[in-house]
Amino acid sequence: MKIFLIGLLNDGTPFRPGVQQNPRTPIRLTIGTNFEIYLSVIRPNKQPVDLTGASLGFTIKKSPTDSTPVIHKLAVVSPNTQRSGLAIFAGIPTDFRSVLPGVYVYDITLLQGSGQRDVVMPLSPCFIEATAATSLTAL
Repeated sequence: MKIFLIGLLNDGTPFRPGVQQNPRTPIRLTIGTNFEIYLSVIRPNKQPVDLTGASLGFTIKKSPTDSTPVIHKLAVVSPNTQRSGLAIFAGIPTDFRSVLPGVYVYDITLLQGSGQRDVVMPLSPCFIEATAATSLTAL
């Protein structure tokens, strides 16, 4: 399963037409499957964020107030795409080991080489669905 998202580094530059001021995007994941999340990080002026030396974290939590995520992934940033602001998060079936179907929240944070941490995807809904196999084991 491939998911494409646009994250926003709100650095105070003016918004260009077509750039969403609220990047929140619901996603759906299925227990027991692989997933890839392709994230393009842009500024309000639509320029890509240079991800050289940066790291990005994707977390899924049961509720917005939880401090411990049920799933946490770090992005892979390729030297070929780091200047274009593209990062990829990859998940495997065992990531869902302790996750039940339901509604969760996720966010994505950017940690720049300077140590500055920014939320580029604010808390958004994450619907985790069962597969036929997980539904049968619940019977």
